[in-house]
Amino acid sequence: MKKKNFYKIISLVLILLVTSDLNQAQNINVPLEAQFKIIPKILSLNEKPVWKNKKEVRCAIVFNGLIKSSVTATRKIVSLSKNNPPEINSKPVVCILMDVNKVKDVEKFLLENKIDLVYLMPLRAYNVSFLEQLFVKHKIISFTSTEAYLEYGISIGFKLVNDRIKIIINLKSATEEGAKFSSHLLKLAQIR
Repeated sequence: MKKKNFYKIISLVLILLVTSDLNQAQNINVPLEAQFKIIPKILSLNEKPVWKNKKEVRCAIVFNGLIKSSVTATRKIVSLSKNNPPEINSKPVVCILMDVNKVKDVEKFLLENKIDLVYLMPLRAYNVSFLEQLFVKHKIISFTSTEAYLEYGISIGFKLVNDRIKIIINLKSATEEGAKFSSHLLKLAQIR
């Protein structure tokens, strides 16, 4: 009996450690207000935007409705976009919410909603690499509020360095998603 309890306790401790590591890795370190202001500026430096001949730019805000931090961040972005509607090169940005727990066919969602950009909130325990494959396939530029997602192929993220915001670009992913950023932006950003 004691041995069985010991294994239960060890299992619980391991689960807590793994979960806390995931939570730590998926923090939003750069304020969303700052990201919200920077993203349109970054995208205006894309020399071959897929939305060039469109009336609007369609951005999916991808979140996990079961995670409080993801829902809170999404609500913040929605509030910011209502108070100060974003534009990229004078084209309005339309934000469309995508809860990964409710959308059964992600590819179908992206295509039906004619998504040009995606902005990933903390998702936790979701296959970000799978999403990235779809973004590459359909030439959808990806951003993330979570720096760790750059390792899974998401194109653009942010981090704080000495209280300054640093733009991080996964250049291979950005190119595969169809972006061609100006040399000016690439000089300012940290390239991975």
